[in-house]
Amino acid sequence: MKKVYRIPEDSEFVTAEVTDNSIVLLFEPKATKAFLCDITNDLEYMPNLGDLSIFWSQERPGAAIVARLSDYNFSEKESLFKSSNGLWYHHAIRFRNEEQYNKIISHGRETQSEKEA
Repeated sequence: MKKVYRIPEDSEFVTAEVTDNSIVLLFEPKATKAFLCDITNDLEYMPNLGDLSIFWSQERPGAAIVARLSDYNFSEKESLFKSSNGLWYHHAIRFRNEEQYNKIISHGRETQSEKEA
């Protein structure tokens, strides 16, 4: 049986999770600072201060670290995220799992290989 459901007005995304023999659909609210990341091809979240996060920058493709977010600076020109090691990075997302981290590292290596070719 097919049934159509409307996405609630306060939701921006619908996520699906497969567990055992079930599919769980969740309506993600707009206020979560979530965005669809083209690198991980998944719904990612902007980290809050103190969150375990993945940090990377364009200057070092294929390199990323996992650390806690200690500060951030958003301006009209760029966004910067400071990790607990004291360094600033152009990108940060809240850490979920090792697969997410590996996708970011692989994407950087692919980008670097394309530039060298």
